[in-house]
Amino acid sequence: DHGDIMAEAANGNGKCIILVLLALLATIAHSFTYESQRSSYHHSRSPLKSPAVKVTSSTAPLFSKIVMEMGEAGNAATESCPSIDDSDMKMVEDYEHIHPDIAAVLLTKASQNNESNNTPFPFVVDPSTLTLGRGSQSQRREDLEHSANDTMPLDLLAGLADECDRVVFAETTHERIPKKILGLICLSQFQGGNPEEKEWQNPAILVASMIALNLLESSIRAIVVGSRGGGPLLKDMIQEMSKMDHFTLEPTASSTFLSQGNISASDLAPILRALLLPTKVGGINIRNLISHGFLSTIDRRWFSVTLVLIQTLDRLLVSNIHLNESVKADGVLDRTNEEVNADLTAKAIDREHDTSSLMKHKPMAREVNIGKSILLQNFLSCPSLQELELQTGDFIPPSHLHLFRFSLHLLAPTLQQSLRAAMKRDESITKPTSSDREKDDPIPATSISSLTAIFTTVMCTLLEHSLRLLWCRVNNRQHDCIARPTEYYVTLDGHGQRDKHEVLITPYLRDGSRNQLVPVIGAEACALLADLFAAPSVEAPNIRSAVCHGGWDGELVKELEGLAAAADATFHRLERSNPLLMDAACALVSCLELISSSRSKTSSLSSYRPRYRPVYTYTSTAVRNLNDILHNLEALDLLISHNPSIVKCIRTMEHRHPKLCNDVIPLKIDLEKIKKMACDLFPTMKKVDDEFWSIEDTYSEHQTNIALACNVAALTLFSDASHATRKYLVGVRERIDTLSMQPSSTKDRRALKTNARFCSAAMITRDFYKFTVYVALLATKKYSQNESTNDADLHITQAPNEDFNREEFVRAVERSRMAISTFDSHLTTNLDRSLKAVHNYLEGKVMKKIIIQKKNKSTT
Repeated sequence: DHGDIMAEAANGNGKCIILVLLALLATIAHSFTYESQRSSYHHSRSPLKSPAVKVTSSTAPLFSKIVMEMGEAGNAATESCPSIDDSDMKMVEDYEHIHPDIAAVLLTKASQNNESNNTPFPFVVDPSTLTLGRGSQSQRREDLEHSANDTMPLDLLAGLADECDRVVFAETTHERIPKKILGLICLSQFQGGNPEEKEWQNPAILVASMIALNLLESSIRAIVVGSRGGGPLLKDMIQEMSKMDHFTLEPTASSTFLSQGNISASDLAPILRALLLPTKVGGINIRNLISHGFLSTIDRRWFSVTLVLIQTLDRLLVSNIHLNESVKADGVLDRTNEEVNADLTAKAIDREHDTSSLMKHKPMAREVNIGKSILLQNFLSCPSLQELELQTGDFIPPSHLHLFRFSLHLLAPTLQQSLRAAMKRDESITKPTSSDREKDDPIPATSISSLTAIFTTVMCTLLEHSLRLLWCRVNNRQHDCIARPTEYYVTLDGHGQRDKHEVLITPYLRDGSRNQLVPVIGAEACALLADLFAAPSVEAPNIRSAVCHGGWDGELVKELEGLAAAADATFHRLERSNPLLMDAACALVSCLELISSSRSKTSSLSSYRPRYRPVYTYTSTAVRNLNDILHNLEALDLLISHNPSIVKCIRTMEHRHPKLCNDVIPLKIDLEKIKKMACDLFPTMKKVDDEFWSIEDTYSEHQTNIALACNVAALTLFSDASHATRKYLVGVRERIDTLSMQPSSTKDRRALKTNARFCSAAMITRDFYKFTVYVALLATKKYSQNESTNDADLHITQAPNEDFNREEFVRAVERSRMAISTFDSHLTTNLDRSLKAVHNYLEGKVMKKIIIQKKNKSTT
């Protein structure tokens, strides 16, 4: 308030007021110029030169003069204010996709207090094992007087990072370092590219930091949860670790300077908070900044401190075998990385043919094959990708072009090598030769195993950030193109907290408006992105969340160990990539080509590219099951109508169980009616294979995805009915020929009787399964009509069946599922038990209500 300011000035506080006003002026100028430059960047597509440093630098002398005259209070204020010297100017310019406040945190200098007081740093790093240890007890009381629930001050974290960097990259040999850690160091020094290209910047440190931070989360999870894959949120795991004083690491015999005390898991919690958690709680949030693509460069010290923390946590885990039931006697996790990978791929790998689930459905299989062809022909020979590398940032921003080149020139060739080796192995199965038999022999370490997991991690980061910038531009949301301290990011898959922020590939924004990214990159590309990154099916790869949250740690570790072995000039085997991971990487390449070709219009592949449609969404899963059900029921109808042996068996059933056959009559539903209901509810069901997937199809499917997501039981009922109808149809076909045979022995007569009883239930089975599908369709329709949503275009008028509420439909669906399970389980061995299940099903209150309503509608 002007009056308050004048009063303070009259009281002799004028210099304080001037300082405050200058600070406000600098802040306003900073914000205004930064946002202006940011806005112009999206139109010019030229790299942003942040004016934040210029504002701060130009006003710093005036600030210093005023503060110096203010005495001790001013000096204290000067010490607390972050400053940016000339050596950091380039770094700030490189941090164009993060808020200046976050950039200042990343550039935090180590505390000068310890040096001025000749006080050693409170932590030490063992150079032989690269693990953290405590300093002296007096140092700890003086400098670390915060509980395990606090966050380490950033100046102390910066000092720790500097010390870790000095030790990790010292000119000494690390004696007891696992190959995983050595592999990360090798990755950070990965060299390549064209040395004649002076502008080509090698982002090896950034890539190594990306992988190391993923493994750091897994190390935290291994201590807190006891497994490497899956687990609670990171902040919750760190909070739990702060209570683990009993997890301690004893110093090694050669580390005499660590004798001041054992470091515990709780000691590491403040460090992990400062490194990994958001800025609003005092951290630098470096894992999310890198994995979501906001950073195009990173100071090596942050990689070094991550490396030391991984090694410390892993040694903590092994040193506390007796405290963790998940650790075996030999210090290995019960659930190793390989076992976690096995869990991930158990339902996604065809072990007989050694192929992944991505090859199960034609649309995705085509994308995988397109990606393989690009890699095998040479990643750089694809016209649209060549243009993508050479252009000035129409899709890949200039700040990340070096990361894209790193993937193309250095990582992609290792995948090409692996794919060619796989092709040779397949050929050797049919034409074995002496040279083929020698392939199992160790090979020179100059050959590097396929870096599929590392490549996939980098490409996910690149794709997400490039799509984010495009999303912000077409939706007029430039505010979201940079990472801000107190706001959620716009992410690709919404893993974990999608209810709190925008997701790039959803058809609608949170305010109900349509996502303009969909028409810009095309409905097919959006469908492919959704299947690769955010599909609910267990067969879907969900690539980014899998590689960033521990799902593929086993593959990452295997690749890092291969790098370490190659650098150590030892002999090792070329490891073959997991089929699911390799296919996911190939689909990712195809997706990038599809997006880039839609932008450049020059792709030779796009001219003959088959149409893509979703295969892993709720709706696509339901449509596949419904098509299978309709096909099976149509085939069963033909057998019932035209096969004399089946007709004879059905008459026997009507003679023996007249009441049940009469009670089932109300269940009869014309198959065409079910088909019409399904097509009305799922409009995309009418599309034939390879038909163009349109923008409107995307929005239409989004509506039914919402309904099925809120009514998963109905989706499961479709799946149950599909399995049951197929199983019964196969059983009938296997038994038809035996029905007309003349038995020649008691065994044959018993078999004939059993087969006849099984086939006699054909009509009851058909009508019962039809009705359960009818119930599932009614329930899905109810959820489609009443589901409240922010999507403005998804309003559907209320149906007239107000007599039913959602709870009744939920009960009807659950009862139908239980009845199918019992009926199908006993149909072969105990027909009477199956028929009783149908009888009990018909006696249910809600089922009677549905039957009465169905009868009334039929009469009308």
